[in-house]
Amino acid sequence: MKLGDLKINCYKLIDPSDEQVIASNIMTVYETDTAYSFYFLNMLNSINQAITRITQACILPLKRLEIDCKEEYEKALKPCLDKDNNPILNADGTEKKYLPKKRLSINLAEKADDIYKVKLIEYEDKNGNGNRLYYRTIGNYLDVALMMEGAIVIYYYPRIKSVEWYYQNQKSVEDINDLELSVLGLNDSLLSIIPYFVKADLLEHDKPTEAILARNVFEQYLSSFESPDIEIHNKQKSWWSDMV
Repeated sequence: MKLGDLKINCYKLIDPSDEQVIASNIMTVYETDTAYSFYFLNMLNSINQAITRITQACILPLKRLEIDCKEEYEKALKPCLDKDNNPILNADGTEKKYLPKKRLSINLAEKADDIYKVKLIEYEDKNGNGNRLYYRTIGNYLDVALMMEGAIVIYYYPRIKSVEWYYQNQKSVEDINDLELSVLGLNDSLLSIIPYFVKADLLEHDKPTEAILARNVFEQYLSSFESPDIEIHNKQKSWWSDMV
């Protein structure tokens, strides 16, 4: 589905009696005609708000992020300096380094720019076995014990950026209304409920009763989608259960 098609679906829900609404010439007709311009010019902002609400519901498929512990360990090393702030060298000529602290502090925002909410964090050793991981999160930072091998694996609910962001990164699309919405990662079921949010948002002041009904439909649809979960089938389920 393209953005232009979604806008048409939104308007059909706002005014189902208007038989003249078609998908062609959306920029030259509907977004410039005073009879339609209020709705179409404000529609994109409402669509973005609907997408934000879908993100907040934590119903999008979980994504996996793997962080290499050796790489983070090496980043944590600091050079040893003499009193003149010159690097101290080892016998082989390499810089002598030390660890300023006994834990890793990882900026997750540098690892992935679409993390909305973390679902599970685990540690995988070099053989791929999962182990208990003690950690704390402070803002975008993940603090864990110092580890020199293996990987930290994070499963998280993704955040969808604005429609404009995807349009700016699709250089082959000249008109934003031609943007294929599949790039957002929303399936047809989720796209189909966005018009209800848009109707509720745009009619909130002029037709509050219709707006309330539309918002209720949107929220009911949203609650019908099951949140992605992680099922653990392991002999060590006693400690796995603490992580989920």
